[in-house]
Amino acid sequence: MTPKNTTLQLAVSFGIACALAALHLGLHPDLPWVAQEPEVLRACELTEDLPGPRIDVDRIDDQLPLLPTISAREALELVGAEGITFVDVRDLGSFRGGHIPEALCLPAAEAPSLLGQASLPIAAGDRIITYCGQADPSDAEDVGLLLRDRLQCEDVQVLRGGWPQWLAAGGPSTQEPGRG
Repeated sequence: MTPKNTTLQLAVSFGIACALAALHLGLHPDLPWVAQEPEVLRACELTEDLPGPRIDVDRIDDQLPLLPTISAREALELVGAEGITFVDVRDLGSFRGGHIPEALCLPAAEAPSLLGQASLPIAAGDRIITYCGQADPSDAEDVGLLLRDRLQCEDVQVLRGGWPQWLAAGGPSTQEPGRG
């Protein structure tokens, strides 16, 4: 093959590729021209100031839970059961105002540093149910992810509706000290 034929073949191939690309984009105008960052970030990354992974909470779509959830009615049946640990992620003042009996207080704002400095009274095989003070489960989910990823807790769930739903379902509340 001569250099002239090779150049002609390359030019024709390039022209066909451009025409196909233009046709494809014409049929699918919503496709981006360049790669975009994913809308949901779910990766843990290491930080220099804290040992272990850190949860990236910049999620756009909060409708997709990262952890399984449990209803308040289902969770009611588990209060006081062997191998169940409820983790309250509200601040200490809210916890002292009332919480699920025997719950562990692990405030969401302090959880990353506390997990790096202290051990928790959670057995390796415990089923963990995290809950927060509002219907939006983001704090409970973030702490649940920390427990799953840093402590290798395999069975972590989030209480749907949090503390308000727990009370609405007739769940018991105590002001007695919790676990830990």
